[in-house]
Amino acid sequence: MFPDSDRPDITENFINTYNTSQNSYPTATFDFQLKPANYDKLDVRYPAFARSNPLAPVKDNKNLLPADDFIANSSGFPKLEPGTDVVMDRDGVAGLANSYTRWGPTDGENGGVTNPVLIELPTSPVLSLGKLQHANISIHAHMPALAVGNSLASVNIPKNQVFTTFENYYEQKRIFYDLSYLMNEALWDSYFFSSYSLPYDAGRDDYDESGSSVSDMFDAVTTSNQSLPNSRMSLYSSASEEAQKLRAKLFDEEGIKKVAPARAAENLMVKGSFNVNSTSVAAWRAVLSGARDSAIYQSGAAAESPLTAGHTPFSRFTQPVAGESTGSSGSDGDEWAGFRSLNDSEIESLATEIVAEIRNRVASTSPNHPFLSLSDFVNRELTNSDFGRTGVIQAAINRAGLNNGMSSSFSAISKGSLEDADNGRFPHPENILLADGSDGSASMSAPTYLMQADVLQAIGSFISVRSDTFRIRSYGQSLDPISGQVVAKVWYEAIVQRFPEPVNPSSDSPENPNYWTALDSSGDPQSFGRRFKVLSIRQLSADEV
Repeated sequence: MFPDSDRPDITENFINTYNTSQNSYPTATFDFQLKPANYDKLDVRYPAFARSNPLAPVKDNKNLLPADDFIANSSGFPKLEPGTDVVMDRDGVAGLANSYTRWGPTDGENGGVTNPVLIELPTSPVLSLGKLQHANISIHAHMPALAVGNSLASVNIPKNQVFTTFENYYEQKRIFYDLSYLMNEALWDSYFFSSYSLPYDAGRDDYDESGSSVSDMFDAVTTSNQSLPNSRMSLYSSASEEAQKLRAKLFDEEGIKKVAPARAAENLMVKGSFNVNSTSVAAWRAVLSGARDSAIYQSGAAAESPLTAGHTPFSRFTQPVAGESTGSSGSDGDEWAGFRSLNDSEIESLATEIVAEIRNRVASTSPNHPFLSLSDFVNRELTNSDFGRTGVIQAAINRAGLNNGMSSSFSAISKGSLEDADNGRFPHPENILLADGSDGSASMSAPTYLMQADVLQAIGSFISVRSDTFRIRSYGQSLDPISGQVVAKVWYEAIVQRFPEPVNPSSDSPENPNYWTALDSSGDPQSFGRRFKVLSIRQLSADEV
């Protein structure tokens, strides 16, 4: 309650009517608001979900926040995470709850939408690690909700670090860490989704009720030539393995074996795996436009959603609630609950910028080297340069200007707005800027604001940092023993592919996990690793060389 000297009328009213429930009067009300994209009540705009997590269990904690956390007219961290505003009313029940029933582009006074969609719970088999951007894994509200697959530098941590420490309110050391960076590092090179699942009907976007277990899906693949939900995953067996032996690795009469998650990869190969170290614009263009003119079904709709001809959808949701947004056209409802699409020109621009970003980042390493892991490619670099702001794909999206149509001065987040004594000073406000150094955008919360994780959600199930299939060309010639002149030339081309089996397996049986390790009896790598097979060989004419 407020002291009598502050509001005697409120306090006296409260005391006099305390026991009369019909006439009771509150001393104060607090309204918490999630800031929309266009927000001018305070100078600080901030993209909820993309850079903070309204769903996090911890919003403010003296055990975590620094001792100089922001209180009105003093410097320090904001009292609440910056995506949230609070309004206090000492004159009774009023404020945000009665006025703001919409959200998204605005808070309801001048528009907004009634059904914005920000996070999805999966209702179909998860095919890509990029889909984990929807996983609510952050504990504290200052961490991003859309963490996995994205890699945005935190305004709390230096760009060249993955964590830092502050003293909390009680002068104890506490760690602030880059959740996205650490999750990407943990996931992208150690895990994958096999898409083994309960039998699933992609046409109906629903699980087949006749199937009772994941083993039914395996049986359908091996006996009916049915594909897995991720059709790029192809079942592979070595010469000495039969389907029943493969099944026995993963399943028994009680269901899925405990070892199955660790052994599923032994007999799966990826069709058309793409090496992200490629510097071919044409190759990136082909990969990015792989879903061109593909159908998108809105939630609850029997017919596909209209898609502009020649566009490629990048939907954050399996079944979006609203329709297509091109980034420059589309209603507020589509932008805040629908899906994004790119035309061929935008795909070309994105492919061009990705290649340029790869070349620039590789050139900056010493000695120069390609990306050695997927997490290396997905994550921002730990450097104070512009490479430390975002990952490769997000930087390319920014430089291609693909989200310019959703950004404006009303949603812009400047560096200066995060180092203002009236609103709180962040340790590293420059990290709010985009890869090209321009202002950040509060519209980043929208599901049609294209993000790196949206692209990885589409291509993440078949990308790699190395190739397993190679074209080898050879040349031979015959010389005249007397004159030394060339009398014959020949060119050959072989296609070779690396397979899972080691050249010298560590066990006699593929059913033994040690068979696949490519290690010798002492646990050291063998001199020869995985087996290569010649898939084809042909003679070339001079015109083909």
